[in-house]
Amino acid sequence: MAKIIKHTLILIILVSCFTTNIFSFITKIINPDFKVTDIYYQIRNDKVIDKDIVLINIGKASRGEIGKLLTKLDQYQPAVIGINATFMGNTSYSNPHENKILYHALNNMHTKVILPSSIVNDEKNNLQLELSDKPFTQNTEHGLTHFHYDNEQNEVVRKMVKYIDLDTNRKELHFAIKVAELYNHNLASQFLSRKDSIETIFFKGNIEIYSKVEYSEVLNDEDFLFNFLEGKIVLLGYIGAPLSEDLEDKFRSPLSYDSPIPDMYGVVILANIVSMILDQNYIDNLDWKATYLIGGILIIINVLICLLLLNKNFKNWYYVITFFMISSELAAMYCSLIYLFSIHHIIVDFQPFVYGLVLSVYLTKNYIYTIRTGLTKKYSS
Repeated sequence: MAKIIKHTLILIILVSCFTTNIFSFITKIINPDFKVTDIYYQIRNDKVIDKDIVLINIGKASRGEIGKLLTKLDQYQPAVIGINATFMGNTSYSNPHENKILYHALNNMHTKVILPSSIVNDEKNNLQLELSDKPFTQNTEHGLTHFHYDNEQNEVVRKMVKYIDLDTNRKELHFAIKVAELYNHNLASQFLSRKDSIETIFFKGNIEIYSKVEYSEVLNDEDFLFNFLEGKIVLLGYIGAPLSEDLEDKFRSPLSYDSPIPDMYGVVILANIVSMILDQNYIDNLDWKATYLIGGILIIINVLICLLLLNKNFKNWYYVITFFMISSELAAMYCSLIYLFSIHHIIVDFQPFVYGLVLSVYLTKNYIYTIRTGLTKKYSS
């Protein structure tokens, strides 16, 4: 009995080592883009229209046109305006006259305006903020528009950095948090109080769940048809140009993880983050201790079942029985993961243990065969 327990423990340790160390690495090589939770985004049918956020496509608008747009928007009294565009140096969309119009608009706004910021290293390798030119930032707020990638080469946007500490006294918040903060300070504070500085984004949907307006429609509005903007969050950004299929400011999202073509504009991702904060649709990761405990228990159960099958002389049917057993386990596991994410917004990284369940079948039989062969040789000699 002691030998059986000893060999069982050795087998479980072997399977666990293979599972957690080797196959978690293989998973990233085989399909680094795929997450089980991506399936949820493919099958859900409960997309809800967001009534708090309005997107305005600025396309290829000049700085002067953006300035006029802001002046017009200010008349509608939105809660906050976020512009996913920077105004640095001279470009083909600017000249002194255009800059003057934009400067005048930004500095006479009653509505709070937020512009993007980015982080750069100075000559001493200290973190510094990079903002739009100073004339455009005197009456505006700013926030990071950076997304976090687990793997820079794959560039599927799944996470965002809530803030970056510039020094002991300065912290630069994410653009979406700044927007949410000016709209609902309590909900933004609640999101910031969560322990992780990097959060997984819950994607409410693509552009179809938000009201989208072309900037020219607002500029040409003489009858105040856009009064519905009052009290709304208005986000300005590039959402394509007429007769254009370019990929400017477009990213890959989990909504189309299996496609190499970017499917979501940057301003839409920002809108999704704001929606997540306001709807309190946070995503949590199951603690690694709980993950390993549950995964370890599953592997132990599998090993014990395999040992039972071998001891009960099911050798001829061993692989048939275990095939259906593993198939049922994997189906139940994936359904459970999707359920946890869809209902409770909890992510569980069981992928390494999937290989452990499969490997336990093969290793158990070969391990027992090796032990029995060794014992046979020992006693026959």
